[in-house]
Amino acid sequence: MVNKCILWQKEKGISHVWKVITTISMICICCTLLIGCGESELDDGDPIADNLPILDDPKVREQILAEALDEDNLQTRNSPSGEELYYAPNQETPYTGWVKATEDDIPYALWQVQNGKRQGIVLIWYDNQQNKVQGFYKNGVKDGLWTSWYENGQKEAEGAYKNDAKDGFWTFWTENGEKYRGLETDTHVYTIAFSPDGKTLASGGTLAIRDDENETIRLWDVGTGTEKRTLTGHQDWTRSIAFSPDGKTLASGGGTSIIRLWDVGTGTEKRTLTGHQDAIRSVAFSPDGKTLASGSVDQTIRLWDVGTGIEKRTLTGHQDWVQSVSFSPDGKTLVSSGEEYDMTIRLWDVATGTEKHRLKVHHFLKWGVYSVAFSPDGKTLASAGGGNIRLWDVAAGTEKRTLTGHSAAISVSFSPDGKTLASAGRDQTILLWDVATGTEKHRLERHSATVFSVSFSPDGKTLASGSGDQTILLWDVP
Repeated sequence: MVNKCILWQKEKGISHVWKVITTISMICICCTLLIGCGESELDDGDPIADNLPILDDPKVREQILAEALDEDNLQTRNSPSGEELYYAPNQETPYTGWVKATEDDIPYALWQVQNGKRQGIVLIWYDNQQNKVQGFYKNGVKDGLWTSWYENGQKEAEGAYKNDAKDGFWTFWTENGEKYRGLETDTHVYTIAFSPDGKTLASGGTLAIRDDENETIRLWDVGTGTEKRTLTGHQDWTRSIAFSPDGKTLASGGGTSIIRLWDVGTGTEKRTLTGHQDAIRSVAFSPDGKTLASGSVDQTIRLWDVGTGIEKRTLTGHQDWVQSVSFSPDGKTLVSSGEEYDMTIRLWDVATGTEKHRLKVHHFLKWGVYSVAFSPDGKTLASAGGGNIRLWDVAAGTEKRTLTGHSAAISVSFSPDGKTLASAGRDQTILLWDVATGTEKHRLERHSATVFSVSFSPDGKTLASGSGDQTILLWDVP
């Protein structure tokens, strides 16, 4: 650390009188500077404001922090905004001032200021001087990596800001060390889906500030949380999306009767499928990728030729909205579920379009049977409706087990190995179930609004959830 006194060397060949004059002059200058340090304000030409260090260098950060926290070696002056700046006065290229906030003589906040704007490192402490928040400002707005801690020293969250908005996936920890990642969006997220290789996550819903001319679907890089591509063209909210088995095509449907097929690589619209008379509630690809099934508010299910966009068959029988459709793993059977005044689950022969089984849900269910999904081996069917999850024997068409725990369940997804079922609902919770025993394994409660969709990654290690709270969360599956 540089001492507070300014030192200079004696030079040979200078007269004694000149030395005295020089000394007096230097003393006057120093006094003037010291007085000015406490009273003057920074302006755009102040060297303290114009000579910032390179904060990307950890060694530079450590040096600055050491100086800023060493109160005995700091002087003060006022910033243009009236904040009291602390700085080390005798450096050849002075750093920008530091603003300190104190409570009971304990410093609990410290940040750098350039020309009256926050710039560089910001630190906040709890009263016990444990780090609470550390991050960066750029030109007065949050920028770059931010980290926050619980009072016990356990990390709470870590992620990046860009232009004062959260950027990419953030990592969050519970106080007991459980970890998950989250992404904030400007959209109420109604539907999510992993690409077959697990590297991309697609999300759809409706913008928090509705814009019927610019509703979007987003493709996210799962590794970094950055947005890879935005798909525009829907004139209303998106209720359902699905990747083709080869991952090259994305199907989407929502508030209008039009289904759109997208080229995942370019983000361009490949084809529109028209024929439904009302909004689309669900879309699903067959395992071979050649057929797309869609369920609609018009009470019909339609099967489409993906290559040509031509409707192959219409399945009728539901007496209310068709809420969900899904193909069996072998592609021979399609399952569909009905809205409140239908409350049936129907199994269809894909080749003939005939109804094979009708599973009647006898209890009154508000919102009907909202979601259905086949297990990976095709032997079990899961359905979500009301407060219950039901597991069905596909071959016999009988109920195997009822899973209770939700107040209103609306989404189900099997893990790739078929041993775990994830469910989510209007009660803002996600439950993980042991399929063999029907017992609850984990309860995940981090969303603050309805969880509309859950989906396992292809390797089964991650569970994604999308919510009306404008967040997507990625959970490490135990």
